[in-house]
Amino acid sequence: LNNTEVLLISKDGKQRKNLTQSGYYDSAPKWINEGNQILYFTNRDGLKSYATSGQSELDVYSMFLNQESWDKFNNSKEEYDLLKMIEEEAKSEDKKKKEDKKEEVKVTTLKFDLEDVERRKSRLTIHSSILADAVLSKDGEKLYYLTKFEKGLNLWETEIRTKSTKMLIALDAETASMEWDAKKENLFLLAD
Repeated sequence: LNNTEVLLISKDGKQRKNLTQSGYYDSAPKWINEGNQILYFTNRDGLKSYATSGQSELDVYSMFLNQESWDKFNNSKEEYDLLKMIEEEAKSEDKKKKEDKKEEVKVTTLKFDLEDVERRKSRLTIHSSILADAVLSKDGEKLYYLTKFEKGLNLWETEIRTKSTKMLIALDAETASMEWDAKKENLFLLAD
């Protein structure tokens, strides 16, 4: 028997870090939050078949690759709202300054804090289920996921801070996937 794990591999292939180290099936990682976070599926909390011979229920987890993104995620709703107001004010001031200057392309180098990275993870779904796909909104506040409980796949939404969860669209689809547009303003859903 083998379990899949999520690895971070350097571009030259010489350095590897097992991020999940869970002993469960961890799969389908996606970069989110400008590379400061990953989203992945795991069967850690869901029902599993005997001797892993059949289907397992999955959950969506997120891992934070630096302390700053982890701390921001763990803010209360009030702290998060205040931080958001401060960031919007700073962006407004930056916009005024940029109007006077020519815009330069800014490349940000990602810095990972991999010490104890396995402790900076959080379960985003409130129920284990048969998952097909999941994405996070641009601001990181809403999780959209395709899952099924009884019949086919349906589109669900969870508000990250309140854990409020609801089914958005009953699709009853056999297969489905989702993809954001480049600006993360429109979510494209492909079902059957």
